[in-house]
Amino acid sequence: MLAVLIRMIPAPDAEKARSGVVEEVVWATAEPQDGLEHLTVVDDAEGRFGLMAFMSAVDKVRATTQARKLIDRAVRRAGALRGWSVVECSAVDLSRESSSGVGLIAPQGTRIFDM
Repeated sequence: MLAVLIRMIPAPDAEKARSGVVEEVVWATAEPQDGLEHLTVVDDAEGRFGLMAFMSAVDKVRATTQARKLIDRAVRRAGALRGWSVVECSAVDLSRESSSGVGLIAPQGTRIFDM
């Protein structure tokens, strides 16, 4: 299982969505071939969303591709996400000490768009 970070921003005229709604939309859109195993959704005061999707995939490239296809499909199909844009979709290393030297755990209070 590989982790993929997805960051989304609303269209300027979009209604504010709740993280629970976004999570429900993604799960409802997911198909078995997407390989979605677990999903966490957080939002911030500006109404942006950060999703951490845990994907069943053989490598980071496929995990990212699968997650991107899923989230693009969710945006196309769900009125609650109409006009939303994905600004990042990338696999992340969740080992305690990644090759970049960045640790797994962000300090409490860190906002998803500050990372």
